[in-house]
Amino acid sequence: MVPRTRLIVSHKCVIKQRLARVYSRVNVDPTRRNLLRKSEMKRQKRNKHETSLSLPVLPHLPWETLHLIFLRATVPGTLIVPDSRPHCAWNLNTKTKLRLISVCKDWYEAGISLLYGDVVIYSIVQFGALVSTLYKNPLLASQVISLRLSTYIPETALPLFEHLVETSNNVCLNLRCFSFEESFLVMDEANPLLVPTAIEVPPCIAHSTLTHLEIHSNLSIPFNHVLMSMPLFATHLESLIILAKYPEESQDRWLFPPIPSKPLTFPVLRVFQHQLTDLHLRFITAHWEFPVLDTLASILVDTVSTVAFTSIWEKDYIEASNAFLSTHGRRLRTLLLDWPTAPFDTTAAQEAIDTLSHLRHLIIPPFLDISASQVQWLDCFLKNNSVFTERLVLFSDHDRNNRFPNLLSYRVLDSELVRKLPLLSTLLPPTTEDCRFTFPGVDIRCDTSALWGSSASVWNKDELDYSSGGSDWEVDSDSDSSCESELDDEDFCWDGREINA
Repeated sequence: MVPRTRLIVSHKCVIKQRLARVYSRVNVDPTRRNLLRKSEMKRQKRNKHETSLSLPVLPHLPWETLHLIFLRATVPGTLIVPDSRPHCAWNLNTKTKLRLISVCKDWYEAGISLLYGDVVIYSIVQFGALVSTLYKNPLLASQVISLRLSTYIPETALPLFEHLVETSNNVCLNLRCFSFEESFLVMDEANPLLVPTAIEVPPCIAHSTLTHLEIHSNLSIPFNHVLMSMPLFATHLESLIILAKYPEESQDRWLFPPIPSKPLTFPVLRVFQHQLTDLHLRFITAHWEFPVLDTLASILVDTVSTVAFTSIWEKDYIEASNAFLSTHGRRLRTLLLDWPTAPFDTTAAQEAIDTLSHLRHLIIPPFLDISASQVQWLDCFLKNNSVFTERLVLFSDHDRNNRFPNLLSYRVLDSELVRKLPLLSTLLPPTTEDCRFTFPGVDIRCDTSALWGSSASVWNKDELDYSSGGSDWEVDSDSDSSCESELDDEDFCWDGREINA
């Protein structure tokens, strides 16, 4: 134990030292005080720098996590339809992707696949700019999974179009989906039925990696040309969509290729969505084979003919649909039937449904009076007609229990959603009984006028902030050149936005 006298002496020494320190500070020379102040500031700055260097570097978010953020912030492409209008959902979604990838390098690497994964083209000029961009940048070309062409092709531009398709096919090594529709057809007013120069399905895209093909067959793409090109794609297609749009007076709906010597087999085709006339459907039923087909969407062709003609035509279409189901529907698990609204005998349809023992998901209009004990997921789509609302009584709880005793889920859909979805994978059976479509948020705060070449002002790439978030990223000259292409003495980016050089 320390003696009390020793503790008192020690305490007095401490007090004397503190008093001396205070006295020296009060009576210190002003010049010396400034020197001490500067020395203290340097010491604090040095300690702060050493402390910051000793802190661990914050890790970057994994690529998978950033990719999930992009998926959550944007709408899946299968839920919206490409549209050239600036304020449509598709373009708003694209604008959101553009804003996200411009934040920093990490976000760019995580989101560039979503921007270039599904490309939609609305003009020949836009297509040329895209091909030039992809040709200069193989990394971007490797991101292209789906290419959709929806553009008017004048006769003078046919050679250019064929060259662009061939070039894009050569540089996009991971291309899986191809869709083609010639839009904005210009007809001769003196002869509205004048057929423009026929365009064939580009044979150069028939390579082994292509698994999805979508053809909108109209007056410029004769249906017999579509049929003749199918042998090039049959061996490796997993999904096929054929939407024929012919006026009833058009003679093209009566044109067919020569009858093949043996049926055309699609060995791996699982999804087939069509909008065909009864004649086209009968030809396919007789001369095509689908050994593993499990998803079918039969969409009614719109008609504007007289009531008498429409009634006869709808009856023929229903008979052709029943024949297709009886011949190729033995493995179907998902079936969509968009049949006419006029009352008709459903006996043949019921017989065809009864043969589909593997059917689990059925999508039909509410007036279609059929029963299916094997169905577990039922979707009914409504149209803008009061008659459909009145017929909803057919799908009361009691009626559903009698006609679909094993039903697990029931939904009511909009017919426009059913008609416009490019793939039926979006309508997969839900896991709960009450299911509604939920769309991730789309950022609509940004200016959409710069989309698709409709901008009145010039979009400047200097406005992009590459320093916020993630690691600092300086855009080099190579990346600048890969995103621009010269065409008609102007610089365009593939999505139609003008860029200052």
